[in-house]
Amino acid sequence: MICAVSSAQEVVTYKLSECDSDSYVELVRRRIVSKTVKEDTLILKLGFIENCCLSPKPSIKKSNDSLFLSMQNVSELFCVCDCCFEMEIKVSTIRDTNFVLMWGKYAVKTQSKYPKLPHEYQFDENTPINKLNIDSLKIGLWHEYRESSGRKYEIYYDLNPTERSVALWTRVYDKNGELIEIAVRWEQSRDLVTFEPQEYSRIFEK
Repeated sequence: MICAVSSAQEVVTYKLSECDSDSYVELVRRRIVSKTVKEDTLILKLGFIENCCLSPKPSIKKSNDSLFLSMQNVSELFCVCDCCFEMEIKVSTIRDTNFVLMWGKYAVKTQSKYPKLPHEYQFDENTPINKLNIDSLKIGLWHEYRESSGRKYEIYYDLNPTERSVALWTRVYDKNGELIEIAVRWEQSRDLVTFEPQEYSRIFEK
């Protein structure tokens, strides 16, 4: 879908991709896919999750070194599903890519489609385990054991922007040491999205 918008808000045209049905919606991050300048026009490609029946009307305003994006959904339909989309926006009078993009309350940055997943971390015998920082907050890799269930937990902690320790992901093992569950933190909340090992491998370990 290619549309034109009046130049009063600086957006010239925008093009929305088809729904990406191969993506795992719950983990896809809002992100800048690419940003380039051609003559005096910024070509900005964004990735995000929205309702499957999305009909967007984006606008961008510039203030100092920041761009402020708002996107109204003008669709008269609402579907009971979400989709992963990419949208290319052309913005006039923007001549460089050195800006901060604000989408609502949050800064959007160039980053990967998914957060860093458990199989992408490399650990060895020198990796610190069960470490606290100077504020006594959990950081890095932790091994925990629940005696009541006999389950063992491998958990990776990091600090969020408010300097609170959060679990980025967990692996859960039964009392025989067999992996039974993998959970990954969804970026927009503190919720962990849970997978069975076979499902996780099918989706992410390609």
